[in-house]
Amino acid sequence: MVLFSHAMSSNGVDLGVLFHAREHPKEFTNRMGPVLPVCSPESGGARDPRRGTLLSIQDPSFQDRNFLWLLSLNACFRINLRRCASVAAQGTSREVHSEFSKLLAPGASGSCFFTVDEANFGTQLGTICYLPKDHDPAVPFHWQDGPGLSDLLCIPCHGFPSDWHLARALKQQDEEEAVRSLATIDAELLALLKHDETHESRRCLRLGSARRRRQLLSFAEAELNRRNEQLEHDMQKRQCEATRQLVSRGFSWTDIQEVLPYCEGSAVRCEAVLRVAFAKYRSSGEQAAAGDLGNIEVVKANRTLFGISNWLGGCPTLALQALYVAKAVPLEDAVAGIAKEQEARAYELAKDAQVYPYMFTYTYTYIGMLLV
Repeated sequence: MVLFSHAMSSNGVDLGVLFHAREHPKEFTNRMGPVLPVCSPESGGARDPRRGTLLSIQDPSFQDRNFLWLLSLNACFRINLRRCASVAAQGTSREVHSEFSKLLAPGASGSCFFTVDEANFGTQLGTICYLPKDHDPAVPFHWQDGPGLSDLLCIPCHGFPSDWHLARALKQQDEEEAVRSLATIDAELLALLKHDETHESRRCLRLGSARRRRQLLSFAEAELNRRNEQLEHDMQKRQCEATRQLVSRGFSWTDIQEVLPYCEGSAVRCEAVLRVAFAKYRSSGEQAAAGDLGNIEVVKANRTLFGISNWLGGCPTLALQALYVAKAVPLEDAVAGIAKEQEARAYELAKDAQVYPYMFTYTYTYIGMLLV
């Protein structure tokens, strides 16, 4: 299980858990060459994590091993790799399969074991391993009192401050390399490095002398500027590509430039805002949902789509429906009513499709408790 956070623009930060179920099938290996027999001396004997496994990557359902839980929705979703692979195999949607394959982790983890990469969802905070106490993997596991917190091993990734990671990196790298290895260079780290010689806190001393801290500060500021410039460059590239795509679909360059700053370089998000903000781009169904509404302020259109409730899903029809209802009630109330309908519909569809596996109860009670 991988714990991560995801920035949601004006709506704050979401937290989630990506579950990787069905670990260690009989084909599992972390070495080059042929797969070793289960429990062979070369694979660790009785310590082989495959001991007792009944799983195989050849199982038709093995791809159904990635589940995503979001705190904002308090719901868990299965990522349906099998369906996308089936659609692509029929030759009906190469593009869908190509886009979906980008979710997979690089190397054999994705191509052989169908592991969705947690990097798709934001900043990884850590990994949570469920290890039932005194359980023999070769013996079928039976629930007794349910899992407890003592069965969880929490491995923080960015749970410690940047200066802690920097102090560890300095044990093996020089100052510049250590700074470059940091996942985050934040204001707290810069402030700590700026402390004068009289500041002798443990956190400061862990980074070395005042002279060394000044040197680290110089490298940190230079690296932060480099990263910010790279982010700006990448955003410009995203915006240029989004503009190219949207212009090819018939949207006005002027309208695109007005909307794009609110959309983080996303062509999909920008198109949704354009359809809500400008009546001339709406489909017949979208205009029916809008009623007699004309053009909408871009800021208001973006907030309705993405800034109040995730249950609208960035859908122009639902956003326009909410804006029409908001003629009589506050916008937040209008969105809340539609969000409630969409949530109920999602749960009914999930129930009919039997999406919820046995592990969901565990997700809500124990992982939910950890996050909150």
